[in-house]
Amino acid sequence: MAYRHHDRIRFHHTDAAGVAYFATVLALCHVAYEEALAQFGIPLSLHFSAQGDEILPITSAQIDFRRPLYCGDPYWVDVQPQLTSPEGFTLHYQ
Repeated sequence: MAYRHHDRIRFHHTDAAGVAYFATVLALCHVAYEEALAQFGIPLSLHFSAQGDEILPITSAQIDFRRPLYCGDPYWVDVQPQLTSPEGFTLHYQ
């Protein structure tokens, strides 16, 4: 079950050169992750607050940049979960 998140690079996503800062791209992926959880009916408050019983830590992240993203550029993030064990999963983003 994949999810696609659409948006546009905003001014506050960019650095002084007008390019989306690398750490911002990770944040945009996390926004897509949160939107995917909501889309699949998983309450965010259960995973991102003291109210929840489950914690979903991010233990690794990697991005391969192919070209710069500039203010106003449209983008999409595809989120594809993959079960890796009874206790773990991997999220693939494209």
